[in-house]
Amino acid sequence: MAAFFQDLHRTLAAGVVLLIVIVILVGLLSGQFIRFDAGWWRFFVRWLHIMAGVMWVGLLWYLNFVQTPTLPKIEPAEHRAAITKFIAPNVLFWFRYSALAAVIFGLILAWSKD
Repeated sequence: MAAFFQDLHRTLAAGVVLLIVIVILVGLLSGQFIRFDAGWWRFFVRWLHIMAGVMWVGLLWYLNFVQTPTLPKIEPAEHRAAITKFIAPNVLFWFRYSALAAVIFGLILAWSKD
């Protein structure tokens, strides 16, 4: 079981499957199965907007309060290359696209007008 959660793609897939199962179960138990009307889509886009914003802000805090102050303290200096070559590009990739997703989903929400 532990090996399953060591692969990012499997963990993300498991989370999406679990989310779908929970949504279906809640719909069945409440007696109102999912109706894909405008209100449901606004809820879904708002949820995506919040998740993208949480990821964006979390990565911003990581960069500003963890990585940037810690990098100069790493000794010997050769070990710094591990962060700049492997960790930082991944962090910046996810930072960039979580910011983009948060802005796009926010604009969609502003345009949809509750």
